[in-house]
This record gives sequence, C-alpha cells and structure tokens, in this order.
Amino acid sequence: MKKLQLKHIALVLLAFLALFQFANQRVTMDRINRTQEEQLNLLKEVQGENKRLLEQVDQLNSTEYIEKQARERLQMIKPDEIPVINMPSTTTPAATDTAP
Repeated sequence: MKKLQLKHIALVLLAFLALFQFANQRVTMDRINRTQEEQLNLLKEVQGENKRLLEQVDQLNSTEYIEKQARERLQMIKPDEIPVINMPSTTTPAATDTAP
C-alpha cells in the first residue's frame, strides 16, 4: 500500500513539475515576444531615421544645394554673371515742415 502511495505522490509531483515548467516556459516566451516586438519597433524607427538622413545627404550633395550655399556663404557668382552690390542709402528722409 505504501508503494502505491509513493507512486501516486511521485506522479503528482512529476505532474506538478511538468505544469510548473510549462508555465515557466510560457512566461519566458511571452517576455521574448514582447522584447522582439519592442526591437522591431525600434528597428522601424531607426530605419525611418536612416531614410531621412540619406535623403538629407542626397540633398546636400545636389548641385543646386551646393550652388546655393556657394552663392549665399561665399558670395560666388558664375563667370557670365555681373555682380550687383547694394549700398545702403546715404540720403536722409526729408524733414517734415510743421506750419504754425
């Protein structure tokens, strides 16, 4: 009779351990899935930022942008252009007469 009780106790313990292991694996899988989802979201953000930066690099390397910067920052002109320099006005506005 004791052997039968020991077998039952052993089977119950074995079943409990298997159930515990199953639950533990399930929790671990859920945690891994959440981490994977977070990493995929982070990857999408980084890929979007990378795409934006690549577009910016393309813009910065464009001849239009380089020409604009050369004109604005370095006051460069093309060989066939005539430079025009705007001088500040030296005339003062006319004084207004006040009649008594």
